[in-house]
Amino acid sequence: MTVHSTYNATGSIDVLIYEMEHYEVIATLIKLFSYNNNQITCVISHTVYEKLDEIFSHDRHLYTPIILPENTNCLKTFLLFQKTIKKTKPGLIFLSTVSHNHLLFAFLLKNNSRVRNILTVHDINCLFAAKRQPGFKNFIRFIGKKRLVNAVNEFNVIADTMVKSLHQYIGNQKPIHTISGAVYNADNKFNPLRQSIKLAVPGSIDAKRRNYQEVFELLCHAEEHNLALEIYFAGGYADKYGNAIVEKVKTLHLKKCRIHTFKPEGLSQTEFDYCLAQSHFIYMPCVIQTSICQGIEEIYGETKSSGNISDAIQFAKPFIAPYALKIPDGLKSSCFMYKNSGQIISFLSLMLKQPSLYQQLYNTAIENASEFTTEKIRATHPSIFHNTFL
Repeated sequence: MTVHSTYNATGSIDVLIYEMEHYEVIATLIKLFSYNNNQITCVISHTVYEKLDEIFSHDRHLYTPIILPENTNCLKTFLLFQKTIKKTKPGLIFLSTVSHNHLLFAFLLKNNSRVRNILTVHDINCLFAAKRQPGFKNFIRFIGKKRLVNAVNEFNVIADTMVKSLHQYIGNQKPIHTISGAVYNADNKFNPLRQSIKLAVPGSIDAKRRNYQEVFELLCHAEEHNLALEIYFAGGYADKYGNAIVEKVKTLHLKKCRIHTFKPEGLSQTEFDYCLAQSHFIYMPCVIQTSICQGIEEIYGETKSSGNISDAIQFAKPFIAPYALKIPDGLKSSCFMYKNSGQIISFLSLMLKQPSLYQQLYNTAIENASEFTTEKIRATHPSIFHNTFL
């Protein structure tokens, strides 16, 4: 049964969004739904709220936050969400991320079956290929994922490279949307190449997401080739691996290159935005095949989304990515894809010798990112964003 969003007489819609983890993704949804006096209510964690409050410091009126207290149990989460549905009477429920309480959310959607719902899938195999494991909690999680998949009306992924993998699980039974994890920020300014090249590596220092040994290898080659690089680890670190990487940075004896790390808790949004804006390239030393959720294998760019692709869109930056990473077609022309660090050194050396080539690549990145404005994303998904915004 197809369920359509319920619009008010004025053509506006009440949207209810749930997100406990990915503040960047819900920030994008708030921007996209902020038209025609839509009412946006967000059930979020305190951590997400703090980030949103900084992002929308001048536009707090755009959404109504409902903050879940820390360590709220699954039943209280469910009751609060159900209470919010009754109060706001949404025309659309958008589950931006569901990592826990799958069974309760499945029941909630079934209990509100007249309300259209969309679920964003960040880790496809984790949701669809989970295997039953010993233990009561594991059994509930296994059943919950199955029930949630059945209860969801429509799915969303943040990159078109993931659509094929999702289709392999659900076929054409339910619609799949590809709403980007970011919108283009037209305020970004061009930073010309001069004596050094600045590379930003966004995200927390995590062995399962990024290969930092590859970064150190790149620095070693850059020193050998007398190439001045500045690399920014634009994220926090919370475990032994992250601390070990930061300690290793302190022991490096670099002459031409510099490497910057930040506080364990990470950067403020203002600091992160400044770091990305000042960089010349976003560097993505991705671990292509990884397993973060219950040991289930995921492939970045195919079954698992990368927030770095969204960073490349928002900040309109050329980026550097492994050859094996699946890149959205609309961004390939502003990406340099490498098989080893030696190829990165050759590429960057050429950019530094001929800055006009970087200018051309930057212009291409602007053109590519310009396809991800709020207006163009809305126009690409008319079934979600009502045509009254045109």
